[in-house]
Amino acid sequence: MAGEHGTEAAMPPAVPRLDAAEVLARLARGGWSWSWSAPRRAARWVLRSCDGPDGHGGVLTRAGDGSAASEASLRLTADVLDVARAAGVPAPRYELIAGIDDAHAVVQEQLVGSVPEEVGPGLVRAMLGECERWAGLLAERAEIGPVSLHLTESGPGFCGA
Repeated sequence: MAGEHGTEAAMPPAVPRLDAAEVLARLARGGWSWSWSAPRRAARWVLRSCDGPDGHGGVLTRAGDGSAASEASLRLTADVLDVARAAGVPAPRYELIAGIDDAHAVVQEQLVGSVPEEVGPGLVRAMLGECERWAGLLAERAEIGPVSLHLTESGPGFCGA
């Protein structure tokens, strides 16, 4: 892919496929008690469903690079989700952030929901209305900068092999 000035743009490495059994085994070695459950509708290469010690469901993700900075970023995300949820945004709670060598395991609350039967102007208006309702929610959080939507540059490689 040619860059803006004719140079080759470096593509970030693809996010590796999540090996849920391996991540859960690493968590078990660290004293965390989560177990594999039947796959639920999720992006196969990133998320897997799991059950907590009390049997409730969660969504397991392998995130970050295992560094302290990566963990701080994940904890900030968890904090932002807490703020959003308190304002009525249907956002999952992070139940666990645990270092597993070269990454972090994140278990988040599994939210219930369904795929809309019809995608049309009414749904889009409703979605935009919700966005307007929560506009400015993080305005007082100066430590949270704008998020790149990757409209002018490539984003991270989410399509792992």
